[in-house]
Amino acid sequence: MRRGRFEKGTSARAVGPGWRVALTACAFLTGSAAVPLTLRGDCIEYDGYLRLHGGLNLPAANEVKIAGSYAYVIADKTLHVVDITNPVAPQDVGQVVLAPTSPWINAMAVQSPYVFVTAPDRFGSLWIVDVSNPHAPRIVGAFFAGFPVGEVVTSGAYVYVTTLTGIGIVDASNLSAPTLVNTVNIPRGAGALAVAGNHVYVVGQLGLTIVDVSTPLNASIIGEVDLPGAINGSITLAGEYAYVGDSLSPSGTGDDLQIVDISDPSAPTVVHVIPQKSVEAVVVGNQLYRISPVGLLAFDVTDPTSPTITGSLPAAGGYGL
Repeated sequence: MRRGRFEKGTSARAVGPGWRVALTACAFLTGSAAVPLTLRGDCIEYDGYLRLHGGLNLPAANEVKIAGSYAYVIADKTLHVVDITNPVAPQDVGQVVLAPTSPWINAMAVQSPYVFVTAPDRFGSLWIVDVSNPHAPRIVGAFFAGFPVGEVVTSGAYVYVTTLTGIGIVDASNLSAPTLVNTVNIPRGAGALAVAGNHVYVVGQLGLTIVDVSTPLNASIIGEVDLPGAINGSITLAGEYAYVGDSLSPSGTGDDLQIVDISDPSAPTVVHVIPQKSVEAVVVGNQLYRISPVGLLAFDVTDPTSPTITGSLPAAGGYGL
């Protein structure tokens, strides 16, 4: 089970007007229940150092997404809506309990004003939460696949979830009655998801698979690349590159970050490997931020084929960005 992803584009909204100064970017991290500060706003000053900027105590927080002035945080089985207008003093302004029959929440995607959440219960649950009123989030729809579902991403009226054999495509145009309209078998496995335009990017135990979803009812695989050890990996998209974290890395150090050129979706190519343990990653402009069990690292990826480290911050217990 992956912990804490940042979707493409959300980071740019998170560092908009009202944050600090033009040369500061903030990253929100979640940690384990053993770490008192479980939602943290860590800021990167581009003169070469990282420093703690603000925080909120949400025990057992394990997933965070940003949209506008709010952070959406999963802690245990509760969705928290956190006002981050002032990142020094974020405020928990709304909560809703999800998936009461599930031991935990799998994943979350935000498409304002809705949050989509999956749970690993026997029903294969997808919950849809209306957060248009941040102080009173409410469940407005649910879908039960009848088989296990994992990661989730959204694009337009469609929701994409991982299954034991690939991905499921759900038509959520009617939020109160989402419908499964297609499934795609992914031979390389499905553990992490990202979506951009007409393509869904799927990370599995054997590598990265790219699925053309321009016609969801006739979705098909158009590109693949081997990425050894990516079974529990993560994926972040930025421009023409995908940043994929591994769990069984070829370097033997654990969790390499592999940078893949996806400019031609039919022929994705690995252009660089950062051989260092990584749990999650997010790209903001030309900066790549990676969270690992021991801290936050920053890299300059102006040239993704030759990234250079620009800063670090100890953050033991971090799950994701």
